[in-house]
Amino acid sequence: MAETVVRLTCSSCGAPLQVPESVRYVTCQHCYSQLEVRRSDNAVYTEVLEDLSQQTKQIAKELEVARLEREVDRLDREWISSQDEFKVDYGDGRRGIPSGAGAVIGAAIAVIFGLVWVNAAPTGEMKLFGVMFIVAAAAAGLWGYMKAQDYETAQTDFQYRRKSLNRQIDERRRRP
Repeated sequence: MAETVVRLTCSSCGAPLQVPESVRYVTCQHCYSQLEVRRSDNAVYTEVLEDLSQQTKQIAKELEVARLEREVDRLDREWISSQDEFKVDYGDGRRGIPSGAGAVIGAAIAVIFGLVWVNAAPTGEMKLFGVMFIVAAAAAGLWGYMKAQDYETAQTDFQYRRKSLNRQIDERRRRP
């Protein structure tokens, strides 16, 4: 039994084509375009494969950009939620990101106060309180400074990763 032949035109140059019904891909003998034979309910037509390839590349590029944009969004959400780990209590109900300079200045003021206390204290017990105050102030200042440094390191890492992702997005968008 002979296979049915379908009459089509090349979607690239318009040349007539005779294609067996079972064939899905064909090369136009006039312009040598690679064609896909497309079938729908009421129509059979050809589409240049290079166009399909270009569309596929564009879709892949758009998907990659969307994936990178989702990664930026995820990174932003993680950064916002992780900032609470770095916050310190100011003692009046407020919480905030520590400042390294603020921690050092606060500790220096407290240590100076402790030294004045030790020098002015009349008894040994009062002097001991001043020494303990100095140690506590220095420890609190060191803790605040380290907390501020941890925050700055995490923020720098976040900014680096975010810039890297945005650079990748820009590169993908510029590609033809």
